Amino acid sequence: MKKKSSIERHREFYLNLVSQNSVNWKLIDSIYGQLTLAWLNAPQDATQLNLINALQSHQEKRGLWQDQLKWAQKGLEVATLNESKQDIVILLQGIGRVNLLQGNYMKSLEYLQRSLGLYNELDDYTGTVTAYCDIAQVHLNKGNFQEALEYIQRALSFVKDQDVSLLTGRVFYMLANTYLGLEQYIQALDYDQQALDIYEKLNHHAGLGDVLNDIGLIYARQY
Repeated sequence: MKKKSSIERHREFYLNLVSQNSVNWKLIDSIYGQLTLAWLNAPQDATQLNLINALQSHQEKRGLWQDQLKWAQKGLEVATLNESKQDIVILLQGIGRVNLLQGNYMKSLEYLQRSLGLYNELDDYTGTVTAYCDIAQVHLNKGNFQEALEYIQRALSFVKDQDVSLLTGRVFYMLANTYLGLEQYIQALDYDQQALDIYEKLNHHAGLGDVLNDIGLIYARQY
């Protein structure tokens, strides 16, 4: 067996650390420079894609959007050459989400629509619902509440009865947000309550905070 080079061992060591501590943002922050070095030295194949996919969520949450865009664009080139549809769709969605966060709504919609088409082609339930939610979020941010409602209702059509998941909670929360924008407060409160029930069962503090804030806005606007 061929002995691994120091560069390969360096990359595997830090990639394993991220894989085993994916929610430990403080640890990932502390080794981010080493991970960047590993990415720069990675061959343009699945090795590089593994690094990109491992770091994409962290980069988005920590506001490292320029890095995320640069890595994802490069990864998209590699995934396209390798005809790896699963990697392509994840990267398309990541690029779309970063552009959404940066307020580049037209570019965001371009990438998110492409990801939606590919998720449908792959028959990926979670990816399809997430893509509908992301597209709806673009329209919500633009104040296009009727367009947002169209996409989030498509997401709702995929939700299974009695499903308790963060994704379902997001669909209900976004429906509440959309109806709030449309000033349809009874519907907004109903979906906020459904989202609240899910987030309470999952003990998801961030989701609980968002929904409770929403409910406060509904009552403030009503009275």
